[in-house]
Amino acid sequence: MSHKPPRMGIAMAKEMEGATIVGKGRRIGLSLLAEDQKDLLIRFLQGAHTPDQLGANEIVYGENTGVPLWANAIAHFECWVDDLLNMGDFYWLIGLTVTAKMNREGPDLLVNDIGSINRVKMPFRGYVDERELPPYPKAQ
Repeated sequence: MSHKPPRMGIAMAKEMEGATIVGKGRRIGLSLLAEDQKDLLIRFLQGAHTPDQLGANEIVYGENTGVPLWANAIAHFECWVDDLLNMGDFYWLIGLTVTAKMNREGPDLLVNDIGSINRVKMPFRGYVDERELPPYPKAQ
């Protein structure tokens, strides 16, 4: 959306409990997954949503916002949410990008690569994050 300041636009379905979490926490993390992480993503979509279920070594936490990110992803992005716009059944998030990091080279995982998935479970149902997170930055 913008280079100066660096901003991203992200669409998020309101029906996802994660939308409420992002709205309250005012932060979001995005991971660009690699082709070799397909099985991990499928497990996530079928209900493995916590580090205990996925494996503690599969999750890392953002250095600037504390958001969970996929370990070994091709790239990570961390954003502070500046605005959350109501767009019908979706929110449009406008995030100030505070981390944009390449972790490794490799082919990325595309939606078309995962095929149809049976038994998709909404992420974050009942998830409670009890870690102490960095505070939302003061307006400058």
